[in-house]
Amino acid sequence: MKIIAIDDIKRINDHIHYRKKYSANLKYEVSPHYEDIKKIVFALESDATGGKRIFVDFVEQPDYPIFIAKKKVIEYVKSLEEKGLLIWNYLIANQKLIL
Repeated sequence: MKIIAIDDIKRINDHIHYRKKYSANLKYEVSPHYEDIKKIVFALESDATGGKRIFVDFVEQPDYPIFIAKKKVIEYVKSLEEKGLLIWNYLIANQKLIL
């Protein structure tokens, strides 16, 4: 499974101040001839020591083993967050950023 993109990111209101929850579309490919898009929900949760935990749920079942798919999405979201690209994708998807 290769993740191509996570787009159409929308913030979900959550009353817990240390958790940011989002819905998005996951575009991935299983083989060079098969690409698919599935809806996901993910959350970034900050702990007291400054660390972050990432949780992922598939709204639509992927055509791939779920445990491996979740692990890959968590790694992808983590890399976006570390590079500062997650917030940019969110702002662009919600037209809150004017270039």
